[in-house]
Amino acid sequence: MEFFQLFFSTILLRPYVFAFLALFLFAAGRSIGWQRTLLFTGLTWLLAFLAEYSSVRIGIPFGSYVYIEATRGQELWISNVPFMDSLSFTFLAYVSYALALALCLPIRRAGHGRLELIDLARIRDSWGVWLL
Repeated sequence: MEFFQLFFSTILLRPYVFAFLALFLFAAGRSIGWQRTLLFTGLTWLLAFLAEYSSVRIGIPFGSYVYIEATRGQELWISNVPFMDSLSFTFLAYVSYALALALCLPIRRAGHGRLELIDLARIRDSWGVWLL
């Protein structure tokens, strides 16, 4: 199968990954802007792929394991790592960042019982948020 056939087959085989990806792109695009979202997505995917590739080859950083190749030929694989696996790290990392912000930023009441985060750049960009 050629690349585009495998890519579309991957979407059909694992629609939940791409649904979460779409939600992430929407939320992150509104929150941090499209340029940062695309940069974050690309860098996070690359780092996740390298970590997965390294783990299935030499066991670092996640320990030694292998993927069951039952879907090879039905979905997109890059070397011996399913494409969707590394892609999942992008939205998982963003949700972790958003949760850290929610835990660290002060909250105020905004009318009609709504709560809103007070976005303080010094807190948002602090090491505490990034490490959390």
